[in-house]
Amino acid sequence: MPSQLEASTKSAKKLAVGCGIIIVIILLYGFISPLFRSDPPPCNPYPSTEARKYKDLPILEFESLQLEQETQPEYKIDTVDQTLPIFHSILNVYKTKTPRQSLTAHDEAIELARSIGFRADEQNISATEMRWMQDGKTLNVDKLYKTAHLETDYSKNQYATGPHTILSDSNPYISTAQNFLNKTSLLPSTEIEDATKTVTYMKLNDNYELVKAKSPSDAGFVRVDFFTKLVGTSPIYSSQCTEAEQTQIEENSGEYTKKYEVKTLEPFKSDIFVVLGGTGGFNDLYELRVVSWERESYSTYKLVTTAEAWEKVRAGEGALRSIYEINSDPFQPDTSLEIETLLLTDVDIIYYTTEEYIQYLQPVYEFKGIGQIKDSDNLANFTIYYPAIKQSSESENSTQ
Repeated sequence: MPSQLEASTKSAKKLAVGCGIIIVIILLYGFISPLFRSDPPPCNPYPSTEARKYKDLPILEFESLQLEQETQPEYKIDTVDQTLPIFHSILNVYKTKTPRQSLTAHDEAIELARSIGFRADEQNISATEMRWMQDGKTLNVDKLYKTAHLETDYSKNQYATGPHTILSDSNPYISTAQNFLNKTSLLPSTEIEDATKTVTYMKLNDNYELVKAKSPSDAGFVRVDFFTKLVGTSPIYSSQCTEAEQTQIEENSGEYTKKYEVKTLEPFKSDIFVVLGGTGGFNDLYELRVVSWERESYSTYKLVTTAEAWEKVRAGEGALRSIYEINSDPFQPDTSLEIETLLLTDVDIIYYTTEEYIQYLQPVYEFKGIGQIKDSDNLANFTIYYPAIKQSSESENSTQ
């Protein structure tokens, strides 16, 4: 019979072998399992599914400028890297508040007129519209829609036809225009400050119409457009992100939040603008317009891709909204140009608004570039719109 010592030795050997086998199995599993295990999804702080709270949205239809030529231009991509940019696949759509006239709307309209310099008595044009007239200037305020529109008959205003010294520095005009907008109290000051401001130097032609001037020394007026911005997408909590990653996103949310400009059917004209003849008071204010629809909620919707939108544009389904020869007036489209090739140099997303009340503010692709004019060394700038929201039928087809 084996001794007690021999039995213990054999048991220890078996235990050691067993432990060795287990260790080898664990090591092999640790080496082999990563080969079959997929990587965890990357941290994505943006919405990955659409809420589509408003169901199917009205389909945006844009009137397109028609070029006066028999053949369609050729479309080419001429971006910096010769590719189309990629945007977030899901963006916000905003529902606007239904306009309602408040009990204080009448007094607020009078205060608005006084704040920008009108001293004449008001006229009640309709149940919602009030008007002031003074020195060839006409101010219309709609109490229901909370819009303001100041126009000037330049032929009847003594200051308009006088000499104006326009500064090459546009900052004083931007500040003055911003002050006038703040006085109307129709927009939050934060939206005015955050807006993209564009400055156009202008002059009167022989018909007392404002046209673009070649330079500040040739100008008599300055137009300042304010393109307000809407948040297209902002970071949310995502289970794909680690606690450390989510903390970093929350601390630097501004870097992750993407905003896009609000534009009208005319890319260079905002529904919020001011025309000045100087940097002073009422006599330097010639035009002012404020149309901005207040939002009450938003929901997320899926977009067609940039490539899909570009293919639609190439097929003639985009809306040509601006075409003008370089160094000419962007406010005066020229459809008489015969364009051989449209070279796409830039793509962006905008939110589309209108002068008339609009229920939803939807994102739109804005394609911009250079047009090669036939039999000419001159070039033209162009802008094309295409709706960005993927319709429900398109969403269904894309998942099949």
